[in-house]
Amino acid sequence: MNKGIHQLNSGVEYAQFYRADIFNQQQWPFKFILTDFLPNLDKSIQQMQLKNREIINLYEYFLSEDPVTYLKKGLTVSQAFDQKDYYDDQQHLKLSVIHNTRHYTTTLYYHYRIDHDTGKVVHDIDRVILTNGTHRLMWHYQVNRVSGRHATSFRLFDFEDQNYWFQNFEGLLSFFIKRLMKLFQMGIISLIVVWIIKKH
Repeated sequence: MNKGIHQLNSGVEYAQFYRADIFNQQQWPFKFILTDFLPNLDKSIQQMQLKNREIINLYEYFLSEDPVTYLKKGLTVSQAFDQKDYYDDQQHLKLSVIHNTRHYTTTLYYHYRIDHDTGKVVHDIDRVILTNGTHRLMWHYQVNRVSGRHATSFRLFDFEDQNYWFQNFEGLLSFFIKRLMKLFQMGIISLIVVWIIKKH
């Protein structure tokens, strides 16, 4: 379990790839479970010479047409990465529409502010909407002077014919892990420990 697969891999990620080679040699099934929002995931999968059936991404799972099949077989459809940015008449970035390499579309809404230190205009992401047909996952960002900027109010629509709300990403992640446990009969303690170690 990891946040993502990056082009500049850490020692931990190399260790994961090494273990994956051993599992393949022994014909043991395994999955890379990724929790980051990764709009260009196909590029990393190809560079690392991984297979789609070896990858589970949190966002892809929640937006999947068939979540159970996705967990077992991975994503079978991909598309070219494309991003279009939209500006207002004062050249402030207002909206980005991203066709991810995977099976959903991302819409980013921005607001701008003046940086107190540099005096320059900074465009911050205010709201995120991920869409695949009737399946949607959205959240927005709040800024707290003490804890900083963080994602909040995750809303999940039409996931297995139900709608859900989570106060923060940790709530969404917990729901995701419980679903993995249910299908794969995995130990939640070991998963949480690994994710906490990687986070810190």
